[in-house]
Amino acid sequence: MTTAGSTTRNAFTLLEVILALAILAGSVAITGELMRNGMQNAQAARDLTRGELVCESVMSEVVSGFLSPTAVTDVPFEDDNRWLYSIAVDSGAQQGLLVVTVTVRRDAVAGQITTPSKMVRWMIDPDYAASMSSVQSAAQGVTQ
Repeated sequence: MTTAGSTTRNAFTLLEVILALAILAGSVAITGELMRNGMQNAQAARDLTRGELVCESVMSEVVSGFLSPTAVTDVPFEDDNRWLYSIAVDSGAQQGLLVVTVTVRRDAVAGQITTPSKMVRWMIDPDYAASMSSVQSAAQGVTQ
């Protein structure tokens, strides 16, 4: 038996259902935005890592003599044409020393932001090393 002032409640009110749906929709929207930001950051980290690896590879090719230490701009990387590298060569503080700078960037479509990777290394000028070895061999020929 119910008293005059009390009523029994068997379901949610319309206001409670609308409020619960609004909270659910807001949390789904926030979760979707977090997932999008996470995917963008993962892609940026992947591109940054790949750029550094390409930069190290090009620098290794220059140091090993496979590529000559001459200035070039926006040359497609051999293994992946989406990456472009540039090489800048300056004379060092001492004779026979070169400062080689390799910059790598992704060939991006309009509106896409890319972060270039850059590596600087000092190396012996191959022309200077060849001239020094010829001088040493000539000096050895004179002493014998």
